[in-house]
Amino acid sequence: MSIIQKDFAQSRRVGRVLAEEAERAITQELGLKAAERIYEPDSIVLEEGNPVTSIKLLKSGWVCSEIQLLSGSRLIVDVYLKDDILQLPTVAGAARASARAIDQAIVLEFPVSTLTALLVHRPDIARSFEVASARVEAIHVEHIVRLSSLSAIARTAHFLLELGQRLNPQHSDADVVFYCPLTQSDFADALGMTPIHVNRTLRKLRALGLVTIEKKSVRILDWARLCRLSEFSSEYLRDDAAH
Repeated sequence: MSIIQKDFAQSRRVGRVLAEEAERAITQELGLKAAERIYEPDSIVLEEGNPVTSIKLLKSGWVCSEIQLLSGSRLIVDVYLKDDILQLPTVAGAARASARAIDQAIVLEFPVSTLTALLVHRPDIARSFEVASARVEAIHVEHIVRLSSLSAIARTAHFLLELGQRLNPQHSDADVVFYCPLTQSDFADALGMTPIHVNRTLRKLRALGLVTIEKKSVRILDWARLCRLSEFSSEYLRDDAAH
C-alpha cells in the first residue's frame, strides 16, 4: 500500500471529527463564527457555474453533487455523508457540478480566507483536509471503475457496499443495516442506469437473498457474497491504518 493509500485509509476516522474540530477552532482560535445553514430536501446548496467562495462541511443529512447534461439527463458524481467536506469539481474557481440536498441537511460554511487562516494556526486540521481530499479522489476512482467495468447488478452491489462501509466502518460481516434516502432516480443517475433497470436489479439482489430496501432502509444480508459479486474491497475506506 502506498503512502497516499495509507493516508487515505484513515480518512474516515479523521472525517468524523473534522467538522466539529474546524468549528471549534474557528470560534475559539480565530474569534470567528462559522455560518450554519439548513437546506430542505431537494434544495440546491450550490448551483453549477457559481463561484466557490466558501468551504462547506456537512454536519448532518445527505447531499449529492450532480451535473445536468444538455440532453436533460443528470449524472450524480458524488454522495456526501455526515462529516464530509463538500468538495465539488471546479473549473476556474466555479463549480462544475451542483450540490443538492437529498434529505434535510445542515451545512457549516465559512469563507475560503477563513480556512487559509485556520490551516496556518492548526496544522492538524490542515492534515485532516489533505486526507479528506485524498479520500474523495479514491472514491472517484472507484466510481469510474464501477461505471466502466461492472455489470448492472455488480455496479449496484458495489455502490451499496460502499455506502454501507462509509456509514458503518466498524460493522461485522453479518447483517448490515443503514438509512438511505436515495430514490430509485438517484440510484439510476449515480449508476448510469434507468430507474426501471435499477428496480429490476434491486429485485434480483433481493431474490438472491443479498439485499433488501424498504422505507429508506437498506439491509445487506450477506456482505461476503455481495463483495464477491461486485469485486468490492473496502481497503480504500478503512479507518484503522496507521500514518
